[in-house]
Amino acid sequence: ADSLRTELKKAADAEAMAHRATLIVSNLYRIEPGATSIEVEDWERGGTTTVKLDPKQFRSAKDEADAGFKKARRLRRGSAVVEGLLEASAAKIEKLA
Repeated sequence: ADSLRTELKKAADAEAMAHRATLIVSNLYRIEPGATSIEVEDWERGGTTTVKLDPKQFRSAKDEADAGFKKARRLRRGSAVVEGLLEASAAKIEKLA
C-alpha cells in the first residue's frame, strides 16, 4: 500500500508538471535558445515565477514543454489505476478486520 501511495503522490505532481509546461509554451517567444531560466507571469497562481530550463537535456524550450506534457499525461493515466488499486486494497483490509 505504501508503494501505491508513493505512486499516487507522483500522479499529483502531474498537475504541477503540466502547469510548468504550460508556462513554458506560453512564453516560447521570449525564451532565448540555451536559456537556463525565465521569469514568467503566472496567471493561474498570480504573480511571477522563475521557470528553470534544461538546455543540456532538451534541444529547445518547446521540446522541454512537450516532454513535460507527455510525462504529466503518463502520470495522470497511472493515477487512475493506482486509485483503483488503493480502493481495492482498502476494501480487502476492511473485510479482514
